Amino acid sequence: MTTPENPCFKGTGFKTMLKALEDMYGKDGLKKVLDAGTPELRSFACKKILDNEWIPDRIGSNLLLTADKLLGRNDTVLIRKVGYWIAKDNLKGIYKIYVKMSSIAGLLKRAEQIWRQYFNTGTVKVLLSETKHYQFEVVEYIPDVDTCPGVLGWLDAFIEAYKVKGVASHPECKINGKNRCVFDIKLE
Repeated sequence: MTTPENPCFKGTGFKTMLKALEDMYGKDGLKKVLDAGTPELRSFACKKILDNEWIPDRIGSNLLLTADKLLGRNDTVLIRKVGYWIAKDNLKGIYKIYVKMSSIAGLLKRAEQIWRQYFNTGTVKVLLSETKHYQFEVVEYIPDVDTCPGVLGWLDAFIEAYKVKGVASHPECKINGKNRCVFDIKLE
């Protein structure tokens, strides 16, 4: 069941997370992560996942946090890299059209639609859309520790795709005790 009390993300995202870890750390690296993960994670990793199937957030969180602990520095930097890899992979498909046909401001206008492609809860609210400064908030969503670094990785990839220099940051996060999750993009 997909309800706000049961946050989920799409199967395509889970499959791409597995592919990212395998491409980045090899089959042995992925196996190490899965072996250390929960039985539920291993069960999902072994079965055929449909692209539109809803996967509980806790499964993706277990995958990425275990990978960060075993293959990274346990500081979520690896999770941001996985988010970047996933976005780059997605930019080969449908999102390539978004990038070619719009700007970062235009992409933010579609942020709600993009969010809904992956998550069953939460919405995106644009707070600021200036020439070189953009800010948005994810509302009605309680993130897992892995969610926000993954979103930052996506933003890194989009900044690069638009062939501009800039930095994405996350000045406010519910995980860190703030009342909301705010993402910021500043371009040079």
